[in-house]
Amino acid sequence: MPMTNSTHFLIENDSEVPLPIFVEPEGAMFVLQPQKHVVVKDDYDEAPVTVRASHDETGALVLCIWPGDGDTCVEQDGKDVLMA
Repeated sequence: MPMTNSTHFLIENDSEVPLPIFVEPEGAMFVLQPQKHVVVKDDYDEAPVTVRASHDETGALVLCIWPGDGDTCVEQDGKDVLMA
């Protein structure tokens, strides 16, 4: 049965420093380089993907992507970052 809702958005790193992004609950981490972007696609029923901004132990900004109750895919250059 197909999911009832869908969202699709970009996360762009418009800064001059790399941006760590964690995809939970797997804890997969990748670094979004300056001036690059990732595409987040999420098909869900009731709970959509959540993006949380936080800081690491040094105070640097990190993003965490928490999937909801559906299928979430994070792609960079057309490739799923969890499969890289």
